[in-house]
Amino acid sequence: AAELGHEVTVMAPAYPGHDAKADDTLPFRVVRFGFKPGHLSRMLYLLWVCLNIDTKKYDIVHAADWMFAVALHTLWPLKKILFVATVHGTDIYIMDSLNLVTKLRGKKFFEHALRVACNSAYTKNLAKQYHSYIPDEKLVVTHLGVNKWWNEAAQDVPACLQRHGIPADRKILLTIARLDVRKGHLLTLKALSLLPAALKAQLAYVIVGKTTDPAYQEKLLEESKKTGLPVIFTGSVEADDVKSLYRAAWMHCMLGEKHPQKVEGFGLSYL
Repeated sequence: AAELGHEVTVMAPAYPGHDAKADDTLPFRVVRFGFKPGHLSRMLYLLWVCLNIDTKKYDIVHAADWMFAVALHTLWPLKKILFVATVHGTDIYIMDSLNLVTKLRGKKFFEHALRVACNSAYTKNLAKQYHSYIPDEKLVVTHLGVNKWWNEAAQDVPACLQRHGIPADRKILLTIARLDVRKGHLLTLKALSLLPAALKAQLAYVIVGKTTDPAYQEKLLEESKKTGLPVIFTGSVEADDVKSLYRAAWMHCMLGEKHPQKVEGFGLSYL
């Protein structure tokens, strides 16, 4: 939108460790708000943030996160803010379980949205299933994309491997995803343990991503000891290292597992 000449303001959480100076280099204005742990405290804060939006200043508000959509819906009797929304998959399940908001305002969170963009046809069908009141013409599929930067050459792949203790003489299997049960790390580890010794001697498995569930991480660590090959957990890494690891990898693995409350609406890391 900024490249097309529009004046854009992005509101985003001030996550711990975020670089405020980097915000200043972007071709649009960034407004950071305090990051509040827990759904209820964050929702209360976002209600306050949305209540203070100057409707005369903006032609449209885009609720790219489910919490903003819920906040705008909740505030509608007090302040009518026209908006478009994006849904990603799991957020549809989360919104369906919001008991407090449902008691106050019902579950028609997208009733006043001008458009609801879904990241895949699968997510669109899910949105239609849980929000059948949305007219078909308002539901659109908008596939995700990646920056051209990802197609540029990686800086120093050998140095990256050395920095993370990854053996350069092995074929690297790579999973880049937060440590979440639906991402399939456990399934991959169990499959690796079944390989013959001759194949295990050729492979190393690299898991990149932050921990969201310590108990799940413990399971992964225990299972990794049974594989009989090097398994490296790097945690979160810089984007330059992500690019280098993609370049170094022999195979990218993300064996998404079915989960009753979570869904992979569109696997961005595949792109």
